[in-house]
Amino acid sequence: MTRNGCPINADHTIFGRDEELQRIGRLFDQVHRGRGGALVIRGEAGVGKSALLREARRRAGQGLTFLVTAGVESEIRLAFSGLHQLLAPVLDSLDLLPEEQAQALRCALGLRRGQTTELLVCAAFTALLRRLSEAGPVVVVADDAHALDRASTAVLLFAARRLTGTGAGMLIAVQDPGEAELETADLAEIRLHGLDAEVVARLAQAAGWEVDRPTIDVLTQATGGNPLALTTLARAGDWERLVPVSLLTGTVPLDATLRAMFVRRLGSLPEQAHDALLVAAAEESGRVSVVLAATAGLGAPQDALDAAERAGLIDVFGHELRFRHPLIRSAAYQSASAGRRRAAHAALASVLAARGENGRARRHRALAAVDPDDALAAELERDAHEMTARGGMAATASTLHQAALLSSQPAERVRRLTLAAYAAWKSGHDRYARSLLAAADRSLADPGTEQEMVRLRGLVEFYSGDQVTAYDYATRTAAELAGKSADHAAEMLFIALETAVYTDRLPWAAAAADRLAELPGGYQRYGLLLAAAVRGLPDPATADPWWVFDRAPAAIHPSNAHSWLYAMAINWRGPDPSQAREFGLVACDHLMDAGMRAIIAIPLCWLAELEYRLGLWAEAEEHAMQAYEVAGEVNQRPRAADAAAMLALLAAARGGRADCGRHARRALELAAPVRNRLAAAQATWALGLRDLAHGRPESAAATLRSLHLAGSARHHEQVSALAIGDTVEAHVRAGLTGEAARLATEHERRTATTGTPLARACLHRCRALLAGDIDRADEDFRAALSIPGADHRPFEYARTALLHGQWLRRHRRVRDARVSLRQALEQFERLGARPWAAQARAELRSCGGEPAPVARGRRSRRRSGRWPGSPRRGSPTRRSAPGCSWG
Repeated sequence: MTRNGCPINADHTIFGRDEELQRIGRLFDQVHRGRGGALVIRGEAGVGKSALLREARRRAGQGLTFLVTAGVESEIRLAFSGLHQLLAPVLDSLDLLPEEQAQALRCALGLRRGQTTELLVCAAFTALLRRLSEAGPVVVVADDAHALDRASTAVLLFAARRLTGTGAGMLIAVQDPGEAELETADLAEIRLHGLDAEVVARLAQAAGWEVDRPTIDVLTQATGGNPLALTTLARAGDWERLVPVSLLTGTVPLDATLRAMFVRRLGSLPEQAHDALLVAAAEESGRVSVVLAATAGLGAPQDALDAAERAGLIDVFGHELRFRHPLIRSAAYQSASAGRRRAAHAALASVLAARGENGRARRHRALAAVDPDDALAAELERDAHEMTARGGMAATASTLHQAALLSSQPAERVRRLTLAAYAAWKSGHDRYARSLLAAADRSLADPGTEQEMVRLRGLVEFYSGDQVTAYDYATRTAAELAGKSADHAAEMLFIALETAVYTDRLPWAAAAADRLAELPGGYQRYGLLLAAAVRGLPDPATADPWWVFDRAPAAIHPSNAHSWLYAMAINWRGPDPSQAREFGLVACDHLMDAGMRAIIAIPLCWLAELEYRLGLWAEAEEHAMQAYEVAGEVNQRPRAADAAAMLALLAAARGGRADCGRHARRALELAAPVRNRLAAAQATWALGLRDLAHGRPESAAATLRSLHLAGSARHHEQVSALAIGDTVEAHVRAGLTGEAARLATEHERRTATTGTPLARACLHRCRALLAGDIDRADEDFRAALSIPGADHRPFEYARTALLHGQWLRRHRRVRDARVSLRQALEQFERLGARPWAAQARAELRSCGGEPAPVARGRRSRRRSGRWPGSPRRGSPTRRSAPGCSWG
């Protein structure tokens, strides 16, 4: 399997090594030009040095001769064994050398009896490389040079410093840190480091690893991005065990290969140093005072860490201790017996409790526990609440998991496992959440707790799976919970409402909102507001989303994520998109700060759509792209479809023909299997708008017509209403006025009771396009342009102004046409709507007018804060609010 030209093999990867390969390629070019040179490649065990050398040789192509040797520990005491391996293919060429030099090499290689000197062997080898290079460029490759015998490394380094001006080159790979240091400071060097999380994510995708991005982040940190460790762990495939172990201890299990590389370095340490290093590995903060105090509790002296520092395993900087590599920490921790690990955690718990750090002490007490401890489990659950308030959803999950393992009662164990699964899911750890749910299933003893698991499955299905199935889960669970927990029933009804919207079942969505209004606990107002929003009759009071937020039901208002989502859902297509957008920026900040990666894609998509309507296209694109990336990272196909469709619509409006097609195809691919009709319809709208922008009305009409076919997989009532203006325009331009009139009439009948400014303006535009009477057409165009709130819909306003200008020019009202066309052009230029600006400019020139210069496009204005275009924290348009909870 390859990606970006880089092969993925069973042992290593050269993902993310393009720069290093280019440097080696430049060395090969030097060798071809007779300039010679050498490169040393340094890096930790498993970082991919050998893989890099193999790939460099594969890419070298024809014309280079390679002489290869590799260090073998069993031969490290055999003088010149590495040189023998290197020269075995060219022993016949020794005859090219003067007799004294040939004799020196034959003696060194054991081919002839006699004595020689190290200097003579070094000079002979260098001379041999020069003679071989006269017949064609040659490159020596010495892999694992730290494991070569000392005599061979001396010869190689001697020659490496004397290759300039020859057709010979040398690549030397050295482990760093190694047991034996090679003096290569005067040679050019490439230092390999572990892969970062972005590269690991691409590697995982290319290698087909089914793992979410938060898990990748955890494992990248625990392994230091070491490719061998990552591929070894991927082959094991036990993500469900790796994630909790890594979250709890910061370490990863080591297989035989990794153990041989990293545990061996611990072998020479005295026993007390082993204990001290184990305590340091178990203590996550790296505070020397805590480690030494706990080490003393195990009976080790204060200088027990000195040996580990001298061995290059740790660094001590004042009051802080740091392992040289995360895998050394894993080796120190995982190589100890379970009993010794428990003793280390118990010692740490004692020290931390004495210092008043009770929360951290409880974590270590839990790791030291052998038997169930219900009191400790209850304390850990309280700690989990505090972690959530600080935004640590992943830590919440692992803490609740610990609490569940310590619970003696099956019902409590299941409840805490379910809560842990919910927190894991919210943090984006989809696989970890599913494994916790599976564990809860196995422990299920009380049928009453099953509703909690069904509730969570409904949430997971909504964000990650089939939207119709999610609706069924949500409605069934809401009915079961209605008489037991109004808050949880409300949560499920909200999910039912949203899935009904995504699957184009708006009556079902309204029914879910009506049922929400019937629940006790203050849900009546929210249910009525949501029902009005679904029916296209938003309450004027909802123009201020903070008014909605402040009136959240008491059970969710203090901290729950739904307090933000309810308000955004009500205002998403409400009467004041500017205020809704400002609220959305705050909401996204708080949800991301709370670590709710699983939830953030939906409000980001809502925010992007608001910004699209407001003409903030740079900001909309960035938010839609963030939503797409996050949804992909946490395996949320339906939400990725939403984001891709929004990107397609932005590209269509800007004139990005290829980008629109790519995003729309992706949205349709993602939306179909999960029955997300909202995304499919929006992607279809984008394709039609693209064709309309580029002068292909027949194609646009055919594409947009499918939006209005009830039952079609691309039909969605809300999207078809938003796209009706484009649909009618495409049909009129294509000469299909009868069909255009029919579609407009159907739309007017369906939306007769809705009165949003956007809907009224669109309706007048359609009437103007279809009007047979000149005065009536002019009247409808002017009515569409005079409806208040044009700044809330600049693109649609400019489109109407363009159509009006074109109509005025055709009817020889040139002066009025210039005014309307200039308005359209200025707005299109500001938005960066290139094809529409070109149309307006051409029409204006046909009227004898010249366009005024206008600044092109809007740039994303980043101020302090996470999201583009967001006001500063504490500014009058934003308000602080409580943190989010998992409850």
